[in-house]
Amino acid sequence: MKIGEKWVDFLELPDGAENFFEIIPDRVKVCLMYKPEGFAKLRGNVSRWNGYYIAETFGVVETENETVFLLGPYYWEMAGKWERVPAKELFDEILGK
Repeated sequence: MKIGEKWVDFLELPDGAENFFEIIPDRVKVCLMYKPEGFAKLRGNVSRWNGYYIAETFGVVETENETVFLLGPYYWEMAGKWERVPAKELFDEILGK
């Protein structure tokens, strides 16, 4: 389950994100939170929180079927010209607070 999925310009990603790409794209689809089904391989500063994976700054979750790029809450809020939703609002909605 992907939460807070949106497209962002590559230049809006934090320093070091370029290390996760063979070819630097113009735009990247990122998520704020991700809950995979089954085994997941983590890269970057990704941690598990209430069953969801989140990144402090930027990270990758790889499953058998897909690769998901996670953008940390601060960067996620600032990135994406049209989608200015506070990360806390999404966290609270998902956790039922």
